[in-house]
Amino acid sequence: DGNRRVIAAMEEANVERVVTISSFAINGDRSWPHPASKFMACLFKTFMRKARKDLEAMEDAYVRSSLDYLIVRPVGIGEDVVETGRYYLQVPGEDAVGGNMAKMDAARFMIDEAVRPTLHRCSQTVGSKHGTPM
Repeated sequence: DGNRRVIAAMEEANVERVVTISSFAINGDRSWPHPASKFMACLFKTFMRKARKDLEAMEDAYVRSSLDYLIVRPVGIGEDVVETGRYYLQVPGEDAVGGNMAKMDAARFMIDEAVRPTLHRCSQTVGSKHGTPM
């Protein structure tokens, strides 16, 4: 598996930090309190079983590794969404972050966490400003 080879190479080279992208509603994730989360979980269990299996295997490989990982769960990356230079983290118990964020805003979060880590050995749901329509 490609992820296991990447992990082995990183460990051999003493690279400690990895920030990887996955999806919300994987591995029982319920961090995004939005109706689309239940719909996506249903899709992963029915029509998107292969994608679910691949993403879960990737996540499990990082969790079992010695790496300081962050699994990023964007709630929607829109092809035509204009970047805002901002990203919003889903906080448990708070209103749902908005969906449909720009690719560059998701990438900005990932780079920020790779260079100046604040989240360690966990996953984080990220999106656009609360109230942004899907």
